[in-house]
Amino acid sequence: SDGTDVGDISCVFNATGGINHNVSSAIYNSNCSSPAPAGVTQDANPAFDLVSGSEKSSIYNVTISLTSAAIPKGATSINFCLKTEVMGSDGAVYAWIGQKIALAVDVDG
Repeated sequence: SDGTDVGDISCVFNATGGINHNVSSAIYNSNCSSPAPAGVTQDANPAFDLVSGSEKSSIYNVTISLTSAAIPKGATSINFCLKTEVMGSDGAVYAWIGQKIALAVDVDG
């Protein structure tokens, strides 16, 4: 687990919210509340775009990067949670999802 790049995951969400809504996300441990595990990070600038012709629909695209530090010795999977929130123009969170992600791994050497 030296931090060697393992790969990236691209997550795309279609969201619906009020006028001037926003979407954000963060990585957590697999319980969706503890800090992110080592070796799992999301890009600093996820893409948020309103759907053309609509002020209430949007597309949110975030990339999650994985390094070998995310694979504990003897592990057979990488487990984490991507928590995504939709916020109104007042900043209040009115919808969120904690997507638990488990990726099987096979470490050779």
